[in-house]
Amino acid sequence: MNQTVKIDFSSVVKTVLFILLLFFLYFIRNLLLILIVSFIVAGVLMPVVDWFEKRRVSRLLATLFVYFFFIFLFIVFLVLVIPPFFEEIKFIGQKTAVYYHSIKTYLLGLEKFLPKDISEIPGLEEGVKKLTQGIFFFISNFFQVIFSLFLIIILSFYITLSKKSLENFLFSFIPKKYHHFTSHLLFLIRKDLSNWGWGMLILMTLVGCLTYVGLLILNVRFALSLAIFAGLMEIIPQIGPFIGALPAVILALFQSPIKAVMVAILYIFVQQIENNLVVPQVMKKTVGLNPIVVILVLLIGGKIGGILGAIIAVPVTAVIYITFREYIKLKKAELEKIKES
Repeated sequence: MNQTVKIDFSSVVKTVLFILLLFFLYFIRNLLLILIVSFIVAGVLMPVVDWFEKRRVSRLLATLFVYFFFIFLFIVFLVLVIPPFFEEIKFIGQKTAVYYHSIKTYLLGLEKFLPKDISEIPGLEEGVKKLTQGIFFFISNFFQVIFSLFLIIILSFYITLSKKSLENFLFSFIPKKYHHFTSHLLFLIRKDLSNWGWGMLILMTLVGCLTYVGLLILNVRFALSLAIFAGLMEIIPQIGPFIGALPAVILALFQSPIKAVMVAILYIFVQQIENNLVVPQVMKKTVGLNPIVVILVLLIGGKIGGILGAIIAVPVTAVIYITFREYIKLKKAELEKIKES
């Protein structure tokens, strides 16, 4: 018995177009990342602009004020923090050989396995070569980074300013019966993006400041660099605080074992304050994602888009989660209406 297989031409065309779209999106992934970051920045700052607009401040004036204010704060941060930060990094580089010999002192039992001269370390020459190439790569791409930041500011500014126009444009492609659902979905996305952005900013700032003050009191070298690193690691759940503490404990060990123990206690103390006092209040309104999921999306985002991809991985996943969750609710509500009728 011969069976004929019918091929739906429209389905084949849609599949081919979808595959081509994926290739196109991958090809423009850098521009796509910039656009996504722009929407995230706009989502974080939009509630502040909306607050001013509700108090009869024009949206243009409110947007200008908010963006200029945060640009000013960012410039002040760069002026105050970046010069001493790079001085510390430079000093660390100069003291690499000293730290190497300090490690040898602590590892007396492994003395015979360690080379007497740092230049004898296997792979060191190749590592230094790669590091040098990386520095030149960074310098050569410096203007590209500046241009990307400038583009993100401009795009996010216009997204924030043109909120209603963009929503109307989006609604023009959506059936009228789904307008209420879309409006509610956009509201939830903006709210959760804002909560996530402000929550992470508060956590990173608080952890960085507490760590910096504690390291200064303990007289630990490179306190500023270690505090900035600890603050940035807050973006990684569960293991982030441990990663942030590890360099500080190792560097303190070079000064004295007792100081290393005190630094470890400091980081535990900061983490306890964060987990028991700050996180429940700051992050309680943020979309809850499983820590394992967050770590996986951070790795995937970093693989696809580098540092920028890792940064936006969590909020993008949160948006997908919200959309999927609300879509399921919508379908359940539609099924219940059909059953009632």
